[in-house]
Amino acid sequence: MKLKNLLEIIYTKNDDGERVLNKRMLLVTMGLALTLVVLLVAIIMAFSSPGQEKDAIVVTGGAFSENKHQELANKILQQEELRVAKEAYMLWLSEYNEAVNTYNEIAKNYNDLLESFAQYNVLGLPEAVPLKEEMVENFTKYYEEGAIEDSLADLSNAVNEESKMVESQYEESCMLALNSVISDYNVMAEAYNEAVKATSIDFIDGLAVKTKQKDYVEELELQRDGIEEQLVLQMDSLVEETNSLVANYIVVTQITNPTEEWVCERLNSVKSITDMEAVTLSKDPNGLLGKEGGYTSCVYFTVQGIDESSVKGNSIVEKGTDVGGCVEVYSTREYALNRCDYLSQFDNTFLYSGSYVIVGTMVVRTSYQLSNQAQVELTDEIVRVLTEVG
Repeated sequence: MKLKNLLEIIYTKNDDGERVLNKRMLLVTMGLALTLVVLLVAIIMAFSSPGQEKDAIVVTGGAFSENKHQELANKILQQEELRVAKEAYMLWLSEYNEAVNTYNEIAKNYNDLLESFAQYNVLGLPEAVPLKEEMVENFTKYYEEGAIEDSLADLSNAVNEESKMVESQYEESCMLALNSVISDYNVMAEAYNEAVKATSIDFIDGLAVKTKQKDYVEELELQRDGIEEQLVLQMDSLVEETNSLVANYIVVTQITNPTEEWVCERLNSVKSITDMEAVTLSKDPNGLLGKEGGYTSCVYFTVQGIDESSVKGNSIVEKGTDVGGCVEVYSTREYALNRCDYLSQFDNTFLYSGSYVIVGTMVVRTSYQLSNQAQVELTDEIVRVLTEVG
């Protein structure tokens, strides 16, 4: 074999095209060379003259026969083959365990990542991957099975492929988790926008007329250090936005055509309200209960600071808003707006009955007998209890 060809075997090219020393082939080549030298010496000794043989080979005071020479040569050859094989095996074992350690590091980072995603209830995430154990040295077994080179090298390659697969799953899981949280937000945003269309929030602080949906992510810059801290922070922020949107959605839906019982319960939380009464079909001063375009319920109330005896009527409903105010509930925003338009006709006239404001599909009214400041404060307090979550 030419020296050039031998160098091409010992030196190989890596992925960057650089020539690097192939340790395994160097060991094999050196072993073969040493084996050839030992064999050559044995042959020379076997064909030497009897006199030379006796002078050259002496072991414990005696000379070997020709068969003994051959046996010695074979034994030396076998020992050399065993030594070379074990060196190759130990080299492979080191490479395999190094591949296992690399895999375990990647797998542990991935499993930690999956655990951090558990709080987001992400659907479709794969299960955690199992870790691998390092291989304990057992040269005799593999040597007897003749599996030193190809089959053992295949095991290392298989572990490296599994590492690549887990890395791929790492990226896919990050994308899946983030887009899942974005999806939760967008679903809630769509529901909120639909709910807002059916109600009025002009006089409610902190509620957006429309919420913009967020774009899904198609590519991520990953740190690959276990739990992606920036990614988790981004997801936490999205969850907070979603929770806030859920709270706003609850407010919007609860002020859209609520029940009479719910309105009474909320008005009970207003300290200045002393008593209340709901209209009925037989006791409805406006004649709007259950009518097309009319209210679905109406609750009149009395407040501190107004003398009820100064107002005519035998009940709170008969005395009307003059003794405090009322909350009129309509099935649609349009009906509530129409009611406000009707009441506006009496603004700045002697028929003016007090303030009015639309909240959802309700019209909140207060008595003209209260000062302007007192009307504003009472209205604000009623709006507050009507828009509280829970």
